[in-house]
Amino acid sequence: MHMFTKFSRIVDDVSRWLCYLGAFALFLMTVLTTVDVIGRYFFRSPIPGGTEITEAMMVVIAFPALAWCAAKRKHVEVDILMSRFSKKVQAIAGIITMFAVLATYIIVTWRSFVYSTNVTTVASLLRFPLYPFFWVLTAGFAVLCLVVLTQLIESILKAVKG
Repeated sequence: MHMFTKFSRIVDDVSRWLCYLGAFALFLMTVLTTVDVIGRYFFRSPIPGGTEITEAMMVVIAFPALAWCAAKRKHVEVDILMSRFSKKVQAIAGIITMFAVLATYIIVTWRSFVYSTNVTTVASLLRFPLYPFFWVLTAGFAVLCLVVLTQLIESILKAVKG
């Protein structure tokens, strides 16, 4: 159990740092967009490729934060139906749901990994490579898989203990 707790803590820390990365990217995107708008409307000189950079940064903002959101259990849940069942039925349904979610995330991670290894696309205007952003997506989903796995194990252990 001690090793699982340590693993769970490491996964939590990694997901938090990925969220910080996303927050920093959001800050940079805000600065970029502000400077771009000021340049466009006051000096008639927008940042070349500003929209392309913003689009690429959206990946860095969104996907790393998914793991932290899951780690803090802040994803939307609809429990209108489940709240009518006993705690045991809720626990079993939760475990089944987590298995399905984990399987889905593993497939997404695997396919994004396969896709990332073959990406040769570059941005159309600035010509910067897009593969790093696909790797960020893959890393975000990989950590999300680890978060869901730890939560699944916790749920199973909790259900077994009663």
